[in-house]
Amino acid sequence: MFFGLLPPWDWCGRIGSLMALVPVVSFSVLIYILWRAKRSRTTDSWYVMCHWQICAGRARIIAYVLLALVVAATLGWIGFTYFGMMEVAVYAMIGGVGVLPVMATVLVLIVMEQDIIHQAAQKKLPDSIIERFPNPGVRVLEEAEPVSPA
Repeated sequence: MFFGLLPPWDWCGRIGSLMALVPVVSFSVLIYILWRAKRSRTTDSWYVMCHWQICAGRARIIAYVLLALVVAATLGWIGFTYFGMMEVAVYAMIGGVGVLPVMATVLVLIVMEQDIIHQAAQKKLPDSIIERFPNPGVRVLEEAEPVSPA
């Protein structure tokens, strides 16, 4: 699809319809991640299950932040439509309360994901995940206290 071949008044309709797919795809992916993480507790190996649980935790975080964006946008629309708020104030509220936290959260989650990819390459897991989901197939040895020389 080349937008240069279309008349300018037709660009917005096509781009707008493509932009409407972004939230649908995003929420579909989040729902799949949460479903797959729940399923992985019974079907996958312990290591793979742990990584799905990490992914599900981060999916919950972004879902809550996106929900806050939807709430801010809805309140902004209600304020503009029914309470006569200025348009600029509504945009500022939606941007400050909704969009800015989404962008900051995505940035932090990208950095965290790079760290977990690095740990996965080294075949490591965070200690919090190991404590939360202990490996049933590994025998735990108690650490012996060091013997002091006499």
